[in-house]
Amino acid sequence: MVLAECNEPTTTISTSAGATGLSKCRHFQGSVRIADNVDDDEIAYEGPRDTLDLETIGGDLVVENVDCLCSLTGDKLKRIGGTLRLHNATILSTLKFPQLTDVGSIDWLALPFLAGFTFSNNNVSIGKNGYISISNTFLALVDKFNYTSVRDVVVAHNNQRLGHLDMPLINVTGGIVIENNYNPRVSLPNTKHAGNLSVGNVLSFEVPSLTAVTGSVLFNGNQLASIYAPAMATVSEGLTFINNGELSNLSFPALTSVGSQFTMGNNTKLQLIKFPNLTSIGGDVDIRGSFTV
Repeated sequence: MVLAECNEPTTTISTSAGATGLSKCRHFQGSVRIADNVDDDEIAYEGPRDTLDLETIGGDLVVENVDCLCSLTGDKLKRIGGTLRLHNATILSTLKFPQLTDVGSIDWLALPFLAGFTFSNNNVSIGKNGYISISNTFLALVDKFNYTSVRDVVVAHNNQRLGHLDMPLINVTGGIVIENNYNPRVSLPNTKHAGNLSVGNVLSFEVPSLTAVTGSVLFNGNQLASIYAPAMATVSEGLTFINNGELSNLSFPALTSVGSQFTMGNNTKLQLIKFPNLTSIGGDVDIRGSFTV
């Protein structure tokens, strides 16, 4: 029997006592929102030893415009069916869900004190057609996410401490946007397909398995020395490399076609370009510089 209060579309909590009160549900069907006037600086989804702690949230877990919450934890929480949305939680520094294995989407914005997070050691699976968006955090490393197909991946805008981004995604139906951070090293080892790809302000970029981009590809304002995409065969729209001041080597050995404009410019150290199998370009070609082909 499911208690009536466990079937509510949304519940709003403002204290740890309120969070603990959810433990009688075990499985909450709707969304959980932390009140913007939360009374406690720590919210813990934990109940007494003789109760069942909350294990799943069917909808979203939302923290928005909360300026007095420093810790959000849930020792029993295993699944969030909707989005883990953390927006403008300006002093949140602890995010700990050690058993969390499934989340619909990740949406984090303006978390200037969040330097890390604890999820399941086996990593967290993102829902099919979900998304990941991480901006303006204090994170140094982004990993622990597993997914086969997501809509969008956006890691952009003022993650100033981000040094490493490692995501084992396979298919991104929308776009991958990684830009305006502080020169992270990016690895997408399993990515095979993407809708669009936009890369800026990165120190290194690895896509050994990427075979097709159904939209456009843009590398703009990076510090990487080389771009090597050994498996990329087709780009359905434009392919652009501009303002990459340290780029000296550009190699796409499998690329056969670019659907629209092909542009290179202001890559002042670029010396070697390898596109040995490129036979079709559907738009204008604008290549500027001094280099060896």
